[in-house]
Amino acid sequence: MTDEPGQAGTIEVIGSVKKLRERLAKAFAETKLGVAIPAERLPRRRFDLTPLLDPQHVLAVDPGDSIARVKLTMIMLSNWDNGLTQQFQIPFEDNGTTLHEALAAQDGARNPLLSSLRPMCARIDVRFQRYPGNGRARRCR
Repeated sequence: MTDEPGQAGTIEVIGSVKKLRERLAKAFAETKLGVAIPAERLPRRRFDLTPLLDPQHVLAVDPGDSIARVKLTMIMLSNWDNGLTQQFQIPFEDNGTTLHEALAAQDGARNPLLSSLRPMCARIDVRFQRYPGNGRARRCR
């Protein structure tokens, strides 16, 4: 949830079941905020993915968020008219090799990240630090 003082806030629910998103947002607003909200759909948010093409780009994290590791694990590239689409991915659990390093080793000078293709979709995996007493760390995409 984002909120600006003096302005209306936004509750954004992300999930694969569309029917539950609206119900969850309404339930949260009524239960936690004590307000009724209209069923208003937000426009799809657009992000500039071109910085992910740069192998020197750092995925910044806040140390207070208990994040152990962040990794770009998939990128989908397309030409400008979307006639050609290519997807490249690497396992999160890999030995620390980045997607950029894997593509550079595989394709050398023909690295698709260095071409004129534009990024249209990406997946960034996040591994959280382990909580004391819990054997597993949380991970999300």
